[in-house]
Amino acid sequence: MSFTRLSLLAATLAAVLPLGARSAPAAAPEAVSRYDVVWDSPSYDSAGSMPLGNGDVALNVWTEPSGDILFYVAKGDALSEINRLLKLARVRLSLSPEAFPAGARFQQALRLATGQIEITYTQRGATRRVLIWPDAHHPLVHVEATGDAPFSLTASLEIWRSESRVLRGNEGLSAMEVAQTKRESADVLVPTTDHSVVWYHRNESAWFENNLRKGGLGHLIGQVPDPMKNRTFGGHLSGLGFASAPDRPATLRRGPATDHRLSLVLHTAQTETADAWLQQLRALASDLRSRDLEALRAAHRAHWAEFWERSFLRVRTPAEATARESGFQPSQNPLHLGASHDNRHTFRGALAAVRLNRGVLSREELRRRASASPDLAVSSADLIAAWRFDRPASEFVPVAGDRSLVARVEGGLSAALGGVKLGDNARLSVAHSSALALNHAFTLESWVRLDTLAEGGVLFDKSAGGERRRSNLLFTLPAPHAVTGHLLYRDLPNPTSNLGGTLLHTDSTVPLGRWVHLALAFDPATSRQLHFIDGHLAAETPPESSPDLVAQQWHLQRMMFHAGGRSEFPLRFNGQLFTFASAAYDADYRRWGGAYWMQNTRLLYWPLLATGDHDALRRFFDMYVRALPVARERTRLYYGHDGAYFPETVLSWGAYKEGQVRRRDDGAWFVTNPWIRHYFSGNLELLSLMLDYWRDTRDAAFLASHLLPFATDIIRFYDVHHAREPDGTLRFDPSQALETWQKAVNPANEIAGLRWVLPQLVELPEASVPAETRAYWREVLARVPELPRRTNRDGRVALAPAAETLEPARNSENPELYAVFPFRLFGRTRPELDVALATWERRANKAAFSWQQNDIQAALLGLTEEARGFVLARSRANRYRFPTFWQHGNDWAPDGCHAGVFMHALQSMALQVVDDKIHVLPAWPKEWDVHFRLRGPDNTVIEVRHEGGRLVSAEITPVSERHRLVLP
Repeated sequence: MSFTRLSLLAATLAAVLPLGARSAPAAAPEAVSRYDVVWDSPSYDSAGSMPLGNGDVALNVWTEPSGDILFYVAKGDALSEINRLLKLARVRLSLSPEAFPAGARFQQALRLATGQIEITYTQRGATRRVLIWPDAHHPLVHVEATGDAPFSLTASLEIWRSESRVLRGNEGLSAMEVAQTKRESADVLVPTTDHSVVWYHRNESAWFENNLRKGGLGHLIGQVPDPMKNRTFGGHLSGLGFASAPDRPATLRRGPATDHRLSLVLHTAQTETADAWLQQLRALASDLRSRDLEALRAAHRAHWAEFWERSFLRVRTPAEATARESGFQPSQNPLHLGASHDNRHTFRGALAAVRLNRGVLSREELRRRASASPDLAVSSADLIAAWRFDRPASEFVPVAGDRSLVARVEGGLSAALGGVKLGDNARLSVAHSSALALNHAFTLESWVRLDTLAEGGVLFDKSAGGERRRSNLLFTLPAPHAVTGHLLYRDLPNPTSNLGGTLLHTDSTVPLGRWVHLALAFDPATSRQLHFIDGHLAAETPPESSPDLVAQQWHLQRMMFHAGGRSEFPLRFNGQLFTFASAAYDADYRRWGGAYWMQNTRLLYWPLLATGDHDALRRFFDMYVRALPVARERTRLYYGHDGAYFPETVLSWGAYKEGQVRRRDDGAWFVTNPWIRHYFSGNLELLSLMLDYWRDTRDAAFLASHLLPFATDIIRFYDVHHAREPDGTLRFDPSQALETWQKAVNPANEIAGLRWVLPQLVELPEASVPAETRAYWREVLARVPELPRRTNRDGRVALAPAAETLEPARNSENPELYAVFPFRLFGRTRPELDVALATWERRANKAAFSWQQNDIQAALLGLTEEARGFVLARSRANRYRFPTFWQHGNDWAPDGCHAGVFMHALQSMALQVVDDKIHVLPAWPKEWDVHFRLRGPDNTVIEVRHEGGRLVSAEITPVSERHRLVLP
């Protein structure tokens, strides 16, 4: 059986020294190797891929059951003409002789310390090894394949954008900022004569100009750079000794050898012609291919060594902490085959047989059974029942196993070649018995056939609808034909979680037009779930009861943020650079499109302060500061006053998405989208992030070029945009409390933001801020109203979402707790903690998933047990093979905002900066061992070791800042 596992390499830790002493540097490469991801079986498709990137170029790498190695190539600046961030292509590597002869052993490993993915095949002592690594310093992907015996290697470029296409229906959500026809041009495969593969995608349309015109900003055309026009991206694939394959386009081959090397050079530029871009690409490829490989490797490894040395968080939790609640609640529900419990969502394909076994069958056994026709008649001790559906009937008695478990037909069946076809309102129902309690390990096999994309639906259901505590099993194939099975065995015991049970989600597709063997295996002893398609693993839950799981996920996610953090454009919350194909969409799809949603995007960047990954933060700040001229002009046009603001959802050049603003008959501009119409507090949160960055780095150039221009325009907007009360106090009306109360007066998030950033702005260095600007900020601060408050039923005073809420709640946010995070006016060591705790207890939304931030607020309030529960709930939220391919929830996988909250909450449990003090382990569970190195204010480095329930060491560099540490 194949499980994702943690490598067992021992961590080399620095010697424990007294508090405040300076230890030797931790052996970062060896220590981080503890969190490598190692698989001992191939993946079914890209949903089971491994991620890796160099800051701009990112890969999804997986090995198919055939032995072929595939990887998607992404680049953070590959924007199409309709603002979609596209994959550049997919590469397939085929080894010959075949990679998986009988008895071969397989391993695919992500090696964090060296920034590479390593794939090995071993048979009879002979090994073939493939290394894939995106060069840390260049737009270059290296592929190295070596073997003990000669073998051939074929590399094929696979392009799916082969013709110009219009996105229609739900697929249009991946370009939802475009109101016009969503047309993307085809990729171009360039003829070559030098045994290379060259291709590109080139934007020719002028959607950028249309966007400006529709938003009333057409006069800025020519003044604001168009980020899309003539943007061209693609690559050059070549290798020494490789030759073009005359029988296959975009394919290179090399005959038997023990050492193969391929180089994939990638390039993005805006050029007047495609030929100009091609000249740049060829010059770049020639330069990079001439570099010494060992020198490139040494620089690459030095980069990753510095990255892992910069910060780390090695936590070990008690084994039971990360385990899911195991075992099913006994259920009295019938087992339904072919439809849900309420006889809806009928499975519309054909069904030939079902077999229910005790225990988890081995991968080898499942592969054997999948390769033959349904083998049902053989009874064994592990068999519960086997049903064959070879012709329509009113009931089906098991052909083996417990013959009392009769499957009775409800509705009508029709004949299908080798099975039966289920139509509308048709299903088979097996009455409950003790044998169907499913509170033991089992494997459920089925032989199904889907002939059209429209087929799908519920295949097995032993649930009871809304009563999830009695839901045993729900295995679905929703249209078009994806296995997205759910195993619901009981609610998680943690009341802070809304995950509702164990859910194994995969976007793997079921082949059409033939009989397919599907299997679901579950072991309640470990809460381990696996999906198989034709005997090959398609999905598995992450490892259970691993004391290293939380730490592994933290390190993996930090790597994933780093993979795209140094590109021209900021990180994407909806999939990052690692989107993958699903049954419904190709790998270019991401829900909510290419605009930046501040409420989501910010969460990817907050944890980067403490990790010291400042290069990525600067890219985020750069985009908004570059767009300030557009924001100023848009503010003048729409509202007729000075200052600047950015809408909650914004395009990279500072404009609204199409369709979100229009001009009324009276000539005034109007924001049509009520979800963001008066939602401005993201500007204050970005300013708060900038202030923290300044606090940490004391970067004078950043203060002058970014922080002061941004702050000047944003504060001016707030002061002149809003009305005044008779006493001169600002009145935020019309306004809104996030997306939840879309009509509100004096919302807490806006007031908390101003009360948080203005005092910090006033305290900026005198030499850097003009006296009149500082005096103006003081005046604005004096005009900010008090935070709204209310009285709980128990008589305790709490913060309120707004002074007035004028409509029902429409989303699941707690605006009143913005005064805890992101605006840290309240916390465990700040005044009025009792008010903050009363606010926390009354909050309406208590979930810990995706962008919801209860986790961070619990840590900042010192609520250790709650913070621990939230972090553990998040650690269980991955349902794909890779541990940090977080399920997409409301957004898209891998969910970046879920990841950002997870990281920031864990870091806030370990370290908090409050005013001039650095609080160590302020919300840390005593039974969790931890060794961390994180960054603090004024370029400090804090390293702490906590073991066996006690603080062993706490160090700060420089040591002159020792007085700032507050120890538990």
